[in-house]
Amino acid sequence: MPRPKSDLTAERWTVNTAECAHVLGLAPTSLAKLVASGMPKVANGRFYLPIVVEWMLDRAKRRAEATEERAEAITARMELTEAQTLKTQLEAAEKMGLLVEREIAEQAIIGLVQACVDCVESIPSRVDTDPFTRERITEAARAARTDLDLAIVDASGELPARPDDSAAPTT
Repeated sequence: MPRPKSDLTAERWTVNTAECAHVLGLAPTSLAKLVASGMPKVANGRFYLPIVVEWMLDRAKRRAEATEERAEAITARMELTEAQTLKTQLEAAEKMGLLVEREIAEQAIIGLVQACVDCVESIPSRVDTDPFTRERITEAARAARTDLDLAIVDASGELPARPDDSAAPTT
């Protein structure tokens, strides 16, 4: 009398340890470790391949999720380290006097802009060939440069390097 079809199908997919290891591409010792970690088996040394493959897929998904969580944790730790490093650098710069208060920087910038405006406003609307006009322009430019230098000194504490002033602008 023939066996029912379901029994034949189950028997066709039931394999021994060596066959299971071969199908999965594993060494028998690796298969034994998987069995010890919970791989399902039908009987001692017998495995039903569809269930084994499903278990392997679930195991791979769990391991992938755990890997993603570890990667996210590593990324978060790196971001925390970068933020702590930046904070430490800012504290060190502040202690060394390298930082300027915002209000002081704003005042220096306002001073720079005002010096530029004054310089532009001091230029006559019509420059002619009169030596007196050229001299006034040169004096206004020097005064504006002085004001600009003072504003820079207020902001940075250092006078900027300037080319020789003897070469006065001429127009």
